[in-house]
Amino acid sequence: MQLRVTVLGPQGRGQAATADATVSAPPDTPLAAVLAALSETVSPGAGAPSAVFCGAERLEPEQALLGVPPLVDGVVLALRRPVEAGTEGTSSRLLVVAGPDAGGVHLLRGGEILIGRSAQAEIPLDDPDVSRRHCVVTVAPDGSLTVRDCGSTNGTTVDGAPVGERPVLLPEGAELRAGETVLRVTGAGTAPAPRAAAVAPPERSGGLPLPGARAAADSA
Repeated sequence: MQLRVTVLGPQGRGQAATADATVSAPPDTPLAAVLAALSETVSPGAGAPSAVFCGAERLEPEQALLGVPPLVDGVVLALRRPVEAGTEGTSSRLLVVAGPDAGGVHLLRGGEILIGRSAQAEIPLDDPDVSRRHCVVTVAPDGSLTVRDCGSTNGTTVDGAPVGERPVLLPEGAELRAGETVLRVTGAGTAPAPRAAAVAPPERSGGLPLPGARAAADSA
């Protein structure tokens, strides 16, 4: 089984290292078996972190199993504690810089934020080119932002690059486009653009190997 994982590292000097990795391991493998290797992608030499979060949920590495929600393909793991809810000084904002709602300012307090034409959207847009459920911005525990498309008709882009169903990082200053609307990320708590994963792909699986997996593969 292979899982694509986005790892958000501990935040320092207002920035958090970010890396993408592919984990190759049997289903139901405990997260603890690969946690040190995942940590290595954002904090070389740091070893396994003392805490790991998926959204606001703290995971128990010995009990959380790969392939079992929330540890499914595309999961975003944060290796630090969530920020305090309601701390406005560390909240990011989306500024509407183009489109029918230009001039709007939206404070991103945490969790998943739906953007769309629906009245139920946390950020409703009066843009006929925006789908009712267009895209979702997620505020990670360390305050960094990701966005994923919800199968919208006209698509979502970040700085001109298309966004699919897999979350994409939203660094500070990035421009998120939905239909004819452009929203710019501003404020504290956003992460820098992700660097390349520090893990070299193994010869066979093309992903992050479970410890001892190579020996098992060679004896097969």
